[in-house]
Amino acid sequence: MMTLETTVVEASKGIVQVAWRTGLSNFGVVEVSLDKLPDDTEVAAELLAIRYLMFKRQVFDRVPSSSKGYLLRVGKGAIKKLAQGRSSKEHLKPYAEFLRQRLEGVQIEVSRAGEWVNLALESEVETIDFSGDLVDPHERLMTPAMGEIHITKHAVRRYAERHGDDITNPWGSLTTRLMHPGLRQVEIPRKALLNKAMRHGRADNVEAWGHPDSRFTYIIVNDKKRRTLVTVFRKPKPQRAYMGGE
Repeated sequence: MMTLETTVVEASKGIVQVAWRTGLSNFGVVEVSLDKLPDDTEVAAELLAIRYLMFKRQVFDRVPSSSKGYLLRVGKGAIKKLAQGRSSKEHLKPYAEFLRQRLEGVQIEVSRAGEWVNLALESEVETIDFSGDLVDPHERLMTPAMGEIHITKHAVRRYAERHGDDITNPWGSLTTRLMHPGLRQVEIPRKALLNKAMRHGRADNVEAWGHPDSRFTYIIVNDKKRRTLVTVFRKPKPQRAYMGGE
C-alpha cells in the first residue's frame, strides 16, 4: 500500500505549512500560500497539499490513475467526511473534488502526527502559491491529440454507464482512451447539438472527437480556449446488410 501522510504544522495569515511523508525516509514540508482565504483554511490547505503532492510533485513517481493501492493518512477529520460525501461544509467541496473523482474510493485514515514530523521540519520548505485553478472541480488532462482538456464528473459517469461492461476504474479507462494519439475531430452527433443548444442557447462551440476503431465519441465544449469534456456517446452498432431470404 502506497501511503501519504500529511498534517498541518503551522498556520498564519493565509500561509499554512503542511508536513508530509511517504515511507520511512521520504519527508518534506509544503508551504501553502492562499490568495483567497476560505473558512477552515487549514483543511483547504491540507487538501491542496495532498493534490499537489500526488499529481504535481508525484511523490510516488507516477500520476495515480485510480485510488487502488493508495492510503491517505490525514490530520483533519473533515477530509475523510468530504471524501465520503458526509460533510456539510459546502465551501470545502471544490477542494476535495479530486477525492471523489480521480481518487474516488481512496482509503483515508485520520491520525495524529508522530515523531516523523520533526524529521520533516528539518527538510527544506517547498513554497507553493496556490491560485484558483487548483480549486477547479474539473480534472485536467494533457492529451497528445486534443491538448489540455478538463474532464467533468458527468462525463466520467456517462462513460461508465455507456461502456456496457463491468468497469471498476472508469477514470483510468476513460483517460487511457483520451490519451490515444490517433483521436481526431469527427461529425458531431445531432443529439449532442440539440442538447447543447437547448441547455445553453448555442451549439457553435461544440467539438466531437473520436477514433475509427473506438466505440465512443467524446463531446468537447471549447469556451474561450478552455476545452471541457462534457459527455461521452457510444456509437450505434452498424446495421447488418440484408442478405435476402425470408
